[in-house]
Amino acid sequence: MRAPSKCKNLIVGKARNRPQRLSVIKCLTNNLNLKEELFMSTTTTELNLETILYAKKGAIAYVTLNRPKVLNALNKRTWEDLKAAFEDAQDDDVVRGVILTGAGDKAFIAGADISELTQVSAVEAEKSSTFGQEVLNLIENLGKPVIAAVNGFALGGGCETAMACTIRIAAENAKFGQPEVKLGVIPGGGGTQRFAAAHRERSRASAHSFRRNDRSAGGLSHRTR
Repeated sequence: MRAPSKCKNLIVGKARNRPQRLSVIKCLTNNLNLKEELFMSTTTTELNLETILYAKKGAIAYVTLNRPKVLNALNKRTWEDLKAAFEDAQDDDVVRGVILTGAGDKAFIAGADISELTQVSAVEAEKSSTFGQEVLNLIENLGKPVIAAVNGFALGGGCETAMACTIRIAAENAKFGQPEVKLGVIPGGGGTQRFAAAHRERSRASAHSFRRNDRSAGGLSHRTR
């Protein structure tokens, strides 16, 4: 996954205005292949991360949720690992962009880890939701483009995580949705606000889950692969 020299020059620090930043994003996405192995010939880090894979290759940092057996569901440790990885990418002057994806081919992030939710109190759930919002705010305001490579389900917190990214690239099997509203639960990670911003023709979040090629998904997926 080698960026052309034009892209490399942009990434290493010359993108100082909006057109140039858009060029950085275009270069990154043009060189993104959802099916290839992202961690070949990369530089690993010394972060103690249990639930994600984090590596850097040149000016690009790769963050991969690595819980494929539970469809990359979000638990407390996952949020902590995401925060640590994105803080590292933000502080690294060499890194000019981040690609976020999920391990396996079934899910980007399938939402919250239900097995953990059943064991927490209301107070603990509120703290967890607040922390998750802080992590998504970090991603949204990283100061560097963050690309969500959505491979499979992006539901609940997974959809909210994708919406916090600068741009979303959807695989053939990508599926977005906020199914928790069917249970009378408000999306806890800023989904109601980001959904309206990302999909301007709708004024509120919907329980309807849609695939990447649905007309209604146009505001969430910037490109398909």
